[in-house]
Amino acid sequence: MLVSRTPALAEGTGVDRGIDSKIGDMPRGSSQPSGSEIPVVPIDAIPVLSLAMPALDGGIMPLGETPGGSTGAPTGGFIGRGDFAYRYTMTDVTLERVGSADVVMPGNTPSTWWTLEPPDGENLTTHLSLLNWTPNPAPKALERSEILEETIHERWGRVCNPAAPAAPVLWTFADERLGPSPSGWDLDGIAWPDPEDTTRSADADRALHVHETWRSGDLGLDQLRGIVPAVVEGGLVDCAPEFEDDVPPTRGVIGRDVTGRPLDLSINTDRLRDLSETLNPLELDANIGATTRGLSPNLSLGAGTLNRGLTATLDTNVATAPLTGRTRRLAERALVDRAVIGSFGSATVDNLTAERLDLGEAARRVAQGVSINRSTLLGVTNGAATHATHVPGGPLVDEPQCPGRVLASPLWDIGEPVVFGDVSRADEVADRLAELGMKHGPLSDVIEVDSGAILEGHVLMWVNRGLLNDDQGTGRGLMIHFLDEGGNVLDVRPVRVSDLLSVTSVPPRWADVNGPWFEDIYHTVLYGQSRLSPRQPVCVKLSPPEGTERFRIGVLYLDEKQASRFEQQGRPFYVGAIELTRLSEAEREEYDTTEIQKDRDAIEEFLGPQSADVALLFPDSIYRVTCRSDVRIRDDEGAESDAAEQTAEFWFRTDAEAPKRLDPWVLCTLPAEDEAHVFGLDSPRVVFATNAVDQLFAAYGKELRVRLKAASFKQVEEPGLPHPVPIDAGTLENVQAHVLSPFEAVLQDVIKETGPCVPVDGERVRHSMIKLPIPLDPYTDYVMDIESVDIGADAGTVGDRVYRLNFSTGQFGLIEDFARDIQATVTEHRFVETGALQAIGNSPRFASRTMDSIVPGQTLLITMGPELDEELIGAGLEPMDVPGAARVIVFWEQANPAADPQPAAIILDASEPMHRTRPLPQEVTEEDPDGIATTRWKLEPTPWLSVAESNASDDLVDKILFSPGTQRVLITLKPGARGQSLRLNMVRKAFTEPYLDEGFAGDVEIEIVATDLTRAPWEED
Repeated sequence: MLVSRTPALAEGTGVDRGIDSKIGDMPRGSSQPSGSEIPVVPIDAIPVLSLAMPALDGGIMPLGETPGGSTGAPTGGFIGRGDFAYRYTMTDVTLERVGSADVVMPGNTPSTWWTLEPPDGENLTTHLSLLNWTPNPAPKALERSEILEETIHERWGRVCNPAAPAAPVLWTFADERLGPSPSGWDLDGIAWPDPEDTTRSADADRALHVHETWRSGDLGLDQLRGIVPAVVEGGLVDCAPEFEDDVPPTRGVIGRDVTGRPLDLSINTDRLRDLSETLNPLELDANIGATTRGLSPNLSLGAGTLNRGLTATLDTNVATAPLTGRTRRLAERALVDRAVIGSFGSATVDNLTAERLDLGEAARRVAQGVSINRSTLLGVTNGAATHATHVPGGPLVDEPQCPGRVLASPLWDIGEPVVFGDVSRADEVADRLAELGMKHGPLSDVIEVDSGAILEGHVLMWVNRGLLNDDQGTGRGLMIHFLDEGGNVLDVRPVRVSDLLSVTSVPPRWADVNGPWFEDIYHTVLYGQSRLSPRQPVCVKLSPPEGTERFRIGVLYLDEKQASRFEQQGRPFYVGAIELTRLSEAEREEYDTTEIQKDRDAIEEFLGPQSADVALLFPDSIYRVTCRSDVRIRDDEGAESDAAEQTAEFWFRTDAEAPKRLDPWVLCTLPAEDEAHVFGLDSPRVVFATNAVDQLFAAYGKELRVRLKAASFKQVEEPGLPHPVPIDAGTLENVQAHVLSPFEAVLQDVIKETGPCVPVDGERVRHSMIKLPIPLDPYTDYVMDIESVDIGADAGTVGDRVYRLNFSTGQFGLIEDFARDIQATVTEHRFVETGALQAIGNSPRFASRTMDSIVPGQTLLITMGPELDEELIGAGLEPMDVPGAARVIVFWEQANPAADPQPAAIILDASEPMHRTRPLPQEVTEEDPDGIATTRWKLEPTPWLSVAESNASDDLVDKILFSPGTQRVLITLKPGARGQSLRLNMVRKAFTEPYLDEGFAGDVEIEIVATDLTRAPWEED
């Protein structure tokens, strides 16, 4: 599409075209459309490419410049549409002028992305604007309001915020169902919170799949092998403590375990001993549910697969029976059965009430070739049972009610086709595994983590101490293998003695009581301390090589003998927590940083000096815009494919004639339209809303000239100044930004509030003006025309009039001349009835008729029609003629013959208005009927000349009341003015706006009345 670039800034000046509106749609096609189908636009129009969805910037450089701002595309670029996601990458954008190598006029050639949301938001569409600095499609059409301010704050208010750092994610098994899972475990992690005042375009990936490698996907085949599967085991533990915000926790100690001992996340393995050494025998009484309980580590569900309510339902007879061996086994079996039911509902699982074997007996039967069924296998225990119970003398605690869970590794996954079961079918099983491409790797009892590409991480485990490597070990025992996408081992990480938590410690984030990980880590550690002895805790730091897509945790045995010895000792490790920082997060951080910087650069350029210049299109030319994009598609299963490159061509044409009216480009004039009594030696000036109006007309082959014509037909002949005066680089003065578009004004305020991360150039140019140092004759009507003529036309050529201004001069050339005229007047003194003139100043009919004053705190009143004359006649004065010359009258009143006369008021007449205004740009805030306040620039009457009491006066002035036309003013005095000094000044305002600067530093104040009110002149000495 094609968008209007209007120069209008003040209300009512946008009369030639729409404000920020679409002025045409570019037809699409590989060949040039017919003339009637091509839109014709001005040479300062903005070509815009509208995209159905945000695209990645593939290094495009339209007109040789990199576009400013963010494209709005998310990290990775894929955007979902239905069942598919698409990624568009713009590879090329060109603007061509058909039939010519010169594409645009001299000047900057910026392009800028328009997006509704910031880089961390969700942009449904995006637009690329060419030959444009402004990062907003409607900088002037939307007036400043609370809605606009909120919109700009939402889009740009966080531009100074850095990108959120790559967030690590923690996974535990706290929310997983107890027991095995043939398909593995799909974990939902917790991302570490971003620092305050940072931004991100996409949430961290919290999904993680953990699984076993021995499983074939054929459940029947897996059951034949007899491998003890990995399981999630756990039980209820004491909940993590809650700390008051103003009471910091004791350093290190964050709670107590089930024995009443301090729980410290910097775990001391000396304290991790078998709880059976310190606890009493299992007490199956009514209080069994009030303590943290568990079974000893075993090969099925492991220790502690209990949860609240299971023990409470134990048969009373069993609970109160003598603690014989049979009673103990029944209690254990009941607890484990209930744990299985709680994990799997009513689904049929292995019958854990079958024959129970310890590890020694299971190993003996395997050696003898005796088959072991699965239900018996899952009941294998690791030696004598140990039980948690009350701690004599321990603290009183609430009943445990928070889950502590871990993932127990598989067991006997050592590469044998059949470990427990029908060994006669071992060859059959081996053949089936070979058909499926299943091959046992170097590691046994493997847990595989589908991590994706990662930068670093940590794994918390409880491990068999005998499988740890010394720091100078050979790399056997418990290992971590890093694999690429094809399953090739890239690197190995032995789990070492130095990883023990008695040597190292958990990452600080894990022990941060204010962090989101503390509870899960607390419950996991508490469970491990109390249930997994004699396994010892380790925290392994992961530093994977580039290309890692997953990693395996397993045991590298030296030989079958070593494997058999360690497998008989039970599960080699338990996984408690996994923390990973993925490469995708680092890429997201880098992408966000880049996009944020693009936004900052776009604002810096827009609010910088270079934004004053932008190239124009050539007139009467055909243009073609070409866009090329690569497309990649991702289906709902994650498979990606390339689509055909997309190419689109669009066409438009520029007009051949310069604008017919200059009004939208004119910000204000001095004097104003129809202004009278202009000081003849004040140089007329025209202020333009832009700084390139001459370049715009020059592009059409035209130049602008100012012609001043007097009603007297006297020709303007000023030495050294051509007439008509050309409007070009030699006569135009650049003016710094003052009257800003609503968008630029709000954006500038936002950056000042939220930054400063982007420099704002306070001297940037936005306007221009021309002054005419031509003395004007007094009492003369003038017409000032701006004409458009061909470049180089003869000085006498009369061109097309694009702007006209009418005004007339008065008697005086300067304010000093006006003031001297009043100064030279002899002051008159007259009597008036007591209180008569003060009553006029205090009349309610005038109280609300105030005028803006130059002097702060001064109230000016205005009358209408003959009101002031009528009031003066009512006060006993004769009718006064319309002022034609300066006159000063001091009025005295006398309450009685014996009283001293008192000065009551002064009337000041002048031949010309003493209070003058001009329509100048002012910010005006108004409310609509719905109460919504909007702020806009309007040409408002602004006082620039007036009368005020001097600072040298004795503060005598009470009210100042002007007649219509302001050539007469009644100034009432405060009581007690007798004997005081009255000083009145004529004041000319010194404007701070750069285009209104008259060359004086402060207000010009010239004394016009100076009288001592000591006594009335008719009083006798």
